[in-house]
Amino acid sequence: MKGFFVTGTGTGVGKTRVACGLSAHFSVSNGLNVGVMKPFEPGLALRGKDSLPCDAISLKEASGSQDDLSLINPYSFDATMSPDSAAEIEHVQIDLEHLDRIYEQLSREHDLLFVEGSGAC
Repeated sequence: MKGFFVTGTGTGVGKTRVACGLSAHFSVSNGLNVGVMKPFEPGLALRGKDSLPCDAISLKEASGSQDDLSLINPYSFDATMSPDSAAEIEHVQIDLEHLDRIYEQLSREHDLLFVEGSGAC
C-alpha cells in the first residue's frame, strides 16, 4: 500500500480539492481501492448546528470509500483553529495511538490511502 499526505499553507488553499481529485482519479480511472483520512476537521461551528465534517464527507464520496466516517475523520471540532488548540478548548484528549491504529487499518484495507491535513486557522 502506498500513502500520500496532502497538506497546504492554510485553510481554503485547496487541500480537499486536490485530495478529492486524486482519490477520484485513482479510484475511478485506475480501479484501485482508495482509502481516505482526515484525522482532524476543525470549524464545524461555522457551518451551523449539528454540522457534519464536510471535508471528510467530500473525501469519502470522491474516493468511493465504504469506510465509516468515524475512521475517515476521528476528530471533528466546532472551533475554527488548529486541532491542538480546538481540542484543548473543547476538552478533547487526542489519542495519537488511536490515530495510528486507524491509519494502519485503512492502510491494510486499501490499495492507496490519501490523508489530508488540517489548515492552520
